[in-house]
Amino acid sequence: MSKPVLSPEQARIVQMKQVSLHRPVADLIGILNPVAQYDAAGDTSRKTMGCGGAAAIVVGVIFLFVNTIPFHLVIALLLLAGGAVLAALAIRKRSEDLSDNLRKCAVSFLVALRDDFGSDPIEVKLDLRPPLSKEKQTSKEKVNKVTTTIYTDPWLSLDGVLADGSRLRCAVVETIVERSYWKRGSSGKQKLKTKRKKRVEIDVDLTLRTKTYAAGEATDEKKTTLHADAKLKRDGVDPIPPDEIINVIAGLYAQVRPAS
Repeated sequence: MSKPVLSPEQARIVQMKQVSLHRPVADLIGILNPVAQYDAAGDTSRKTMGCGGAAAIVVGVIFLFVNTIPFHLVIALLLLAGGAVLAALAIRKRSEDLSDNLRKCAVSFLVALRDDFGSDPIEVKLDLRPPLSKEKQTSKEKVNKVTTTIYTDPWLSLDGVLADGSRLRCAVVETIVERSYWKRGSSGKQKLKTKRKKRVEIDVDLTLRTKTYAAGEATDEKKTTLHADAKLKRDGVDPIPPDEIINVIAGLYAQVRPAS
């Protein structure tokens, strides 16, 4: 996958890893989708460079001890140097890595709701720093040889008016708990074991016009606001599917009926 050419605005998103936009939903998708493709291509290239660098270093070490091939020392040194360069490039490119929440959840979420929003701008804030980045670490302690590190990731906030006049606000906050400890394997060597779990909190407020929707008892108010939240638990740090957020919104609409 080739990297798309980014506009200056999109390049700043990759550099800063922070998004605060107030645009119509179609414009938001047009801005964020190429950034997501750029990140996917970057993941692939970093993996290729990292694997290629490791392979070159391993083969270079082998060639150091192979005396049956002419110029084996020269070949070994070239492989080691090339491997080191590839490994260094892969590490340097990590600075461009964005949270997978962008392409695996946020963009798909906006695409799914594209027809539900009107032409008015909506406000979207995204924190695209990787979930396990140092900036998101909130605590770290070691008890009984087990190190527990907690990361807090409030990565999505959205506020906009839907085509039916309702106002939608939603936010997603994830808390990742990482536990690491050393364990002796069958070979007798100590190996570092790491397990991660995360809790996901989805909060949604839906403000409805009473002339359009009836919710519960009749009211003279022009608007009524419904609230819902969902708490999910997941193994690992993979992004939640956008359907998890959409289902919370749909649950609120299920509580109302068209006004008579």
